[in-house]
Parts: sequence; C-alpha cells; structure tokens
Amino acid sequence: MKSPIYIISLLFLFLFSCTQPERKFQKSELIPAKDLVPVLYDLHLADGLLSLSEVRNDYNDMDSLGQYLSILASHGYSLEQLNNTIEYYSNDPETLNKIYEKVIMQLTEMQGKILSSDTSSVTHTKRATPPVSGTR
Repeated sequence: MKSPIYIISLLFLFLFSCTQPERKFQKSELIPAKDLVPVLYDLHLADGLLSLSEVRNDYNDMDSLGQYLSILASHGYSLEQLNNTIEYYSNDPETLNKIYEKVIMQLTEMQGKILSSDTSSVTHTKRATPPVSGTR
C-alpha cells in the first residue's frame, strides 16, 4: 500500500505542473484598456455581421480571421497584442468583466437604435398604405 505522503506528493506535483506562472507583459505588447473596448466592440460586431448569410456572401473572398486582422490593423494593433491582452486580463477577471460590460452596453445601444429605426420605418410604411376601398 502506498503511503499518504506519496499520494499527496503526486497530487501536488500534478497541481503545480498544470499551473503556469503569470506572464509579465511590456506595455507595447498589450492593447491599452481605453482602446480595448472599441476593438472588442468592432470584433464582436463583425462576428455578428459575418453570421448573416447576406453579409458573409459579400465578404466570401476573406475568412473571418482575415476580417479580424483587418479590424485590428484599423485600430493599430496586431493579433498577438490582442491575444496577449486577453491573457493578461484573464488574470484580472474583474477588470475584464468591466471592459466587457462597456462593450455589451455599446452593442446593446446599437441594437436599440437599429430596432427603433426599423420600427419607425415600419410605422411610416403602415401610415403610407392607402385604405382598402369600400371600407371606412
């Protein structure tokens, strides 16, 4: 029978072999928090748009990674910087959550504007429809 110390030692060895030390990043390797919100907003907006077949067909020549790289470049950042930033904030989930709350708020605001403009156009269309003859 194996001793408890042997089992506990194996358990600790297993636990510590699965964890990685927190990596230290240079500021140039990360997207600053103030810029991360618009970057994530655009990435998630593009992801949503590319899920629509009408939009996806217009951008058939470029895959989603190409779209994401283009968006990152338009903000002046690279995929490596985005990956580093997500890794950095994964060690600070509270801050990452606050960043995503802002992203979600902006996406929700845009959705509200789109829905209200759609409702407005439907209302205007209904008013423009002439009444059916023979009814009052």
